[in-house]
Amino acid sequence: MQFKIAGDVFIWQMLASVMIPGFTINRICHFSRIGLRSSSAFRNFKKNELIISSIGIGSIPLIIHPIDSAVDYLMDSTYRPFVLGKGRYVAGQWVPE
Repeated sequence: MQFKIAGDVFIWQMLASVMIPGFTINRICHFSRIGLRSSSAFRNFKKNELIISSIGIGSIPLIIHPIDSAVDYLMDSTYRPFVLGKGRYVAGQWVPE
């Protein structure tokens, strides 16, 4: 059972801490760059990169909780029922039903 829970934790961490936030921040920066290119006020390349990086970093607090909730929902409806069986997490422990 420990290996199943370890797999659950690994998959959750990879999705919620690496893959989805990385992709989301990349897209936020990409679209910020497109928006700044179309603005005549931001023609300085160095200033644009600083602003784009600031927007990406500033978006982190806004995307944390929605991503965590979405990954919990995804794991609860896919991996956990098939591998861990019926149950739920309570205070960080998997409790079978």
